[in-house]
Amino acid sequence: MANRSRQWIGLSAFAISMAFVEAAMVVYVRQIYYPEDPLVIFR
Repeated sequence: MANRSRQWIGLSAFAISMAFVEAAMVVYVRQIYYPEDPLVIFR
């Protein structure tokens, strides 16, 4: 059972880190397409 919990913790950490990478890429690409204000879509 401890092995299963360890797998879930590792999978969760990986998923969270990939979400941060994806969010960073979205902001980066928006800075390329909208250099004056990358967050213009949210206003």
